[in-house]
Amino acid sequence: MVTNMLKFLLNKKGIVSWLLSQIALILATGILLASIASITFYSDWKKEAEIKAIASELASWIYTMDLRVEENITKFFFPIKDFYYNVSISTDYIVIERYDGRIKDTIRISHPLFIKPYVVRENLDIEWKNSEELHEKLKEKYGMNGNAGEEISIFLKNDIKNYIEEELDKISVEIAQKPLQIDIDKPLILENCIIHFDDASILNVIFIYQEV
Repeated sequence: MVTNMLKFLLNKKGIVSWLLSQIALILATGILLASIASITFYSDWKKEAEIKAIASELASWIYTMDLRVEENITKFFFPIKDFYYNVSISTDYIVIERYDGRIKDTIRISHPLFIKPYVVRENLDIEWKNSEELHEKLKEKYGMNGNAGEEISIFLKNDIKNYIEEELDKISVEIAQKPLQIDIDKPLILENCIIHFDDASILNVIFIYQEV
């Protein structure tokens, strides 16, 4: 009787020991998998942060152009990275994609623009595509081109604002459907057109395009 009891206790201890070892193995496996998942997630998060920084910098440049009080043409050079990324621009957003994610192949960010630039691309039906052409059009429509020294009457300011906004709204839909695709190996041209009025006020129009 005593011998049978000892055998039962020994067997029970063996089972408990086996269960404990299995639990320890499961816990270790869980910790390892969690660590791998954490590293993978952090890697993709870091990659996303890199392209967010590029989009944020470009958006800041565009916003700064709108604050200028003199006409200016600036070239924005995209940073050289050890990975390929694709950039597209509409009147409302900068979109950047890279294709080396771990959780998902494509990492995509969309950065809003706080001003609506006049985005110009090929095969776009527009009346003007840069400052020079806009000033020429104003001369044709209103008798003055809006340059410093040839200011337009302040009484026409609302008409001109509405005219420019209508043109921008017209292309916004088309640009949203087919954004400007950027060649990151070439600079992006940011052009600030300033329309002067005879009360010393100004109106800014920002053009974005890429030379072929």
